[in-house]
Amino acid sequence: MEILLPEIIFAGATIGTVSDLDGTFKLVTEAESGDLIVSFVGFKTQKTAF
Repeated sequence: MEILLPEIIFAGATIGTVSDLDGTFKLVTEAESGDLIVSFVGFKTQKTAF
């Protein structure tokens, strides 16, 4: 199931973005690794490493 326009944030940070209609997003960081948190109202929030 596709979720349109989820919120994507860096774990432990205050910066984030939402994806476009194609699911593409861009976040800029100097970190070489960390976690992204993907959330959308009504769905379980998920964390994934980058």
